[in-house]
Amino acid sequence: SWRILSSIEQKEEAKGNETNAKRIKEYRQKVESELSGICNDIMMVIDEHLIPSASAGESTVFYYKMKGDYY
Repeated sequence: SWRILSSIEQKEEAKGNETNAKRIKEYRQKVESELSGICNDIMMVIDEHLIPSASAGESTVFYYKMKGDYY
């Protein structure tokens, strides 16, 4: 959804439609904030629960990779 909003925002700016571009920018920022919160929650679960309870080396590597993906 973020990519689509960003694309629409750029198209509206290119058309010179500043009113729509401003509305889309505000909504895109809201989506960014929500996504950031979700990623932070996932990072917390990985750090506090998954990595400490991982018993196999493969699991630990997988969780660290996942952590890198969400950073």
